[in-house]
Amino acid sequence: MEKPIVVLDACVLIPMPLCDTLLRAVEQYMYRFYTSPKILEETEKNLAKILKKKEKIRFN
Repeated sequence: MEKPIVVLDACVLIPMPLCDTLLRAVEQYMYRFYTSPKILEETEKNLAKILKKKEKIRFN
């Protein structure tokens, strides 16, 4: 039986516990995942914003 294909969007790739759980499910062959360059770009942009905020808080 072929596994379902799931789109992993930026909103599930950023929270590390959720991302880790979803990717571990892929490793167990529960489903196949798809993402796109646009989704990865959005993820990178949002992670940069989060890190910038954390850095600002840390140094204030």
